[in-house]
Amino acid sequence: MNIQNNPALAFQLFEEKKFIESKNLYEEILEKTLALNVTIQVRYGYGYHFSVLGLVEEAIDNYTELEMIGRGNSSNEIVSQAIHQAGMVY
Repeated sequence: MNIQNNPALAFQLFEEKKFIESKNLYEEILEKTLALNVTIQVRYGYGYHFSVLGLVEEAIDNYTELEMIGRGNSSNEIVSQAIHQAGMVY
């Protein structure tokens, strides 16, 4: 399986309530050099685990990283979605 398909598998594991396995796969993916669109996709999905596991600060840190990616790429859409996700965590 190539790296482009791993985020889908990670999210599938999350939906199957295999939170630790999914979180570990997301972390493995984030260690690699990724295309921007894959990094964004991974950051969106990765934050859900922290929320489910009650790790509020980690979730906020993840969505702050996503917000910074949006700002760095002049994408107000990503910035607003990242802020929204952080708000949902709170």
